[in-house]
Amino acid sequence: MNIVKSDSRHPLQNHKIRVEEASLSEYMEIDVELQRPCPCEEPAEPDDEYGRFQCVNQGYLNCGMCICDEGWTGTFCNCPTDPSNATTTEALLRTCRQPLDKEDNSLATEVCSNHGDCECGSCLCDPGYTGNFCECLECIDCDEERAECYCGQCVCKYGWSGTQCNCKDSTDECTGPTGEICSGRGSCDCGVCKCREPYLGEFCEIDAEKDNKLCQFYEPCVICLIAQKQHMGSCENVNEICFSAQYNERFTHLFVNELEAETVCLVRIVNKNGIQCDSYFSYQVVDHANYLAIQANDCEPVNIYAMFGYISLITVLLGLVIIALIWWCLRLKDAREYARFDQEQRNNARQENPIYRDPIKRYEVPRALSIETNTDNPFAD
Repeated sequence: MNIVKSDSRHPLQNHKIRVEEASLSEYMEIDVELQRPCPCEEPAEPDDEYGRFQCVNQGYLNCGMCICDEGWTGTFCNCPTDPSNATTTEALLRTCRQPLDKEDNSLATEVCSNHGDCECGSCLCDPGYTGNFCECLECIDCDEERAECYCGQCVCKYGWSGTQCNCKDSTDECTGPTGEICSGRGSCDCGVCKCREPYLGEFCEIDAEKDNKLCQFYEPCVICLIAQKQHMGSCENVNEICFSAQYNERFTHLFVNELEAETVCLVRIVNKNGIQCDSYFSYQVVDHANYLAIQANDCEPVNIYAMFGYISLITVLLGLVIIALIWWCLRLKDAREYARFDQEQRNNARQENPIYRDPIKRYEVPRALSIETNTDNPFAD
């Protein structure tokens, strides 16, 4: 607050009010110009009940202001003078201004850093601010078990890091089953692997052009499990093969008909029938526990008799189909030839000699002659 004195004939008092939101960095300043009030000529009434009630019964009201009893001060006489040894309102406001040097010789002009109200020599901070002079922002998402708040900033305890102290300094979360941090292809950032190009995967184990380190790591275990399932001989050291002694990994496997995973690994073995067979599996790592889903193919040998029967049946069916096609083609060809012959006969006009007379003639007896009774016509009825 800045107070500017002016000419006594036109007494003025200037106040600067700063309005801001705790969660925003913007603010607004308002300059208010007040005229000094006229001198008060109201007689004092120390025993007036209403006036003493307005001043918390520790003073009396005179000219709209509290005149405090001995030992009390403040706007409403609600502040004792003993704790701060301040006897005036200005002295109380002084205790709410932040010191600018170690000897407290220089004080800030803002009361409670413009982020609170001065109450009896102590700052009552606005929401979002803290500190003796409301000079610090409150910490956001600062876990007390992982960090301590110092003037708006989370200072991480031992073993934690990050802007919110939510990251462990340990790299255990980035260490894959192979025992490497991010498979040696990236860096661990807050418990998550940041892979270099062109590597992918939770542990940067996938090289799209070459290999998958975890597929290679799990392959001996998966081969052993498939061998046990298909009775290809005992795999006595399955626990040893499917176990990483360095990190005490746990393996849980499940045989499925179809795999539903983005990353699928291929394992190729020769089964008990001597057939090279391809099977597939997918992996998932949760809290250093390995979960394997295996799609094992039996690849049974071909039945010769069944194959011969199928080939014979297919041959007979194919022969019948060919015969039917040939017969249909011949019928279609004959139909086309006949249609063409018939059309040619219709289009061929018959040429006759005008001198030629057909020797065969037909005569018809007139009806009038045939009905006479006295005729000698032998053709009459």
